[in-house]
Amino acid sequence: MSGTNDTNVLSVRGLSIRLATRDGGASVVDDASFDVGRGEVFGIVGESGCGKSVTAYAIAGLLPTPPLRVEAGSVRLGGRELLSASPAEMRSVRGRDIGMIFQEPMTALDPLYTIGEQIAESLEFHSSLDKRAAMEKAIAMLGRVGIPEPRRIAAEYPHRLSGGMLQRVVIAMAMINEPALLIADEPTTALDVTIQAQILALMNDLVGANGMSMILITHDLGVVAETCDRVAVFYGGHLVESAPVGRIFAEPLHPYTDGLRRSVESIGGSGGKLYAIPGSVPSAGRFGPGCRFHDRCAARVARCGIEAPPTTVLPDGRTVRCWLRGEEA
Repeated sequence: MSGTNDTNVLSVRGLSIRLATRDGGASVVDDASFDVGRGEVFGIVGESGCGKSVTAYAIAGLLPTPPLRVEAGSVRLGGRELLSASPAEMRSVRGRDIGMIFQEPMTALDPLYTIGEQIAESLEFHSSLDKRAAMEKAIAMLGRVGIPEPRRIAAEYPHRLSGGMLQRVVIAMAMINEPALLIADEPTTALDVTIQAQILALMNDLVGANGMSMILITHDLGVVAETCDRVAVFYGGHLVESAPVGRIFAEPLHPYTDGLRRSVESIGGSGGKLYAIPGSVPSAGRFGPGCRFHDRCAARVARCGIEAPPTTVLPDGRTVRCWLRGEEA
């Protein structure tokens, strides 16, 4: 984990998020800390329910409260604390400083307004452009994200477009104000493999051309390998490892990360047998006192089930939350 400095667009420290339940509540993210550098593509990876999306929603001030609430921590964007910002202040941040690409583009778009109107609205809200100028810029942005006949598409309604086209529209909407940070929450989940590759290449090109930073949230290490500079691995609400993407594949430190890597590599292997991590992720609120991965870990020792390991920062900046690796550092 790198320290807070001028090269970081985003610094998250000690972020903890709790879910209200009938029996008092459950931790869904616990003491997560990471930085996103300027111009960096930062991956957050893990199985469903590990805390990836709620972390992103907390950063953007979009947590549904209740039942979720930030219990502790700090989120600083360009030195500005976001967790203490008012709802009005966060509305000015979202769209202008933080752009958000959601999993399901159809639910992110209003069926009653045209594509062009929805993109232009964000420009009008965050700038002094009038409707005509905002619409022209929206049409130009549709062209930049690879939509053919952008002027015609700007006049269409969401239900008239395919899933791949809608995802390009959502990308255009998220990037129209050239935010410092783009958050992409599983942006290719509902797309076929060919369209997925096109969308990932498009986001990388646009982020690079605009000097933006991006958080890419995914469950797919293959997507991370092709897209990200660094990656944070979440499990059971804990950030268990962070490292440059090449080191994650060459030398994973946490047994869970190694399991994810092995599952990806077995897909292209010649043995014909796919690797799977045994067991399943415990539900929030059902974590024991020890490491949250210990019951699925082949390398566990007695201490793993008794006491949760702290986050260890290695000399090269990588972090790991594991008793075995932590003691090696």
